[in-house]
Amino acid sequence: MKKLFLVAVLLVVVTPSYAAENSIWDKVMAKQNLRCGYVTYDFGFMKDVNTGKFTGYDKDIMEKVTDKLGLKLEWIPAGGWGTVVEDLKSGKFDMLCNSYWTSAEIAKYVLYTRPTMYQPAFFIARTDDRRFDDKKPLINDPSISIAAVENDGPYFYARDKYPKATIHPLPHSFDYSLIATEVATKKSDLTIVDAVTAGKYNEKNPGKVRLIMVDDPIQIVPTAFVIPTGETQMKQAIDQVMDEMILSGDLKLIFARYNKYPHSYYFPAIPYQEK
Repeated sequence: MKKLFLVAVLLVVVTPSYAAENSIWDKVMAKQNLRCGYVTYDFGFMKDVNTGKFTGYDKDIMEKVTDKLGLKLEWIPAGGWGTVVEDLKSGKFDMLCNSYWTSAEIAKYVLYTRPTMYQPAFFIARTDDRRFDDKKPLINDPSISIAAVENDGPYFYARDKYPKATIHPLPHSFDYSLIATEVATKKSDLTIVDAVTAGKYNEKNPGKVRLIMVDDPIQIVPTAFVIPTGETQMKQAIDQVMDEMILSGDLKLIFARYNKYPHSYYFPAIPYQEK
């Protein structure tokens, strides 16, 4: 019995220490280096094909965060929006440093930081398709197809809010910036995008698609950076810096640099900042 008791005591003492020593955050702090996963998109994280230089509000935010925490910043490309969670879980990078559309479905497998902003998500339709202009458009019907990347946020919004509609699933590797093409080429009737994605597409392809139901977005989506499950110390550190950036007005200033299209995003603020 004494031997069994001794083993039990050792397990209690050793196990927490082992877990702590092997946490991702401990490794980050030991190396003073944070490996940030990213997917390129407008205007959050952009890469100049000629110079390789990064720009965007995600980059600006994370540079502030890591500077505040005294960490070096290393950027690592993810496979795509559909694979970022698996990339994170596999250890490809320490955290996903894109403003990711949060969802309860994905929250079962990861931790989210404090929201970086709140973004309205809209349907887009072909410019000449007027079926959805009524106050209560007929969307929840098997005859209506909605293009969405599998297991991405819009996929769940469409599935949950319009369960009778037909979802046209796209692979994880699909380039989200081109998703409006699925509608423009009549492969699908609708898809779900943010105002930036729609605005950029319309600049290059004028007259093809349009936002619909602008006064009634399908969802107002919190966006956040994504952290591996169990890494509560990492989340606390990032959240603390985010709180300070919100209260100082730094976050508002960063987003002001990229606010080009109407209905693009809302961001955390406190009343005195509106005066």
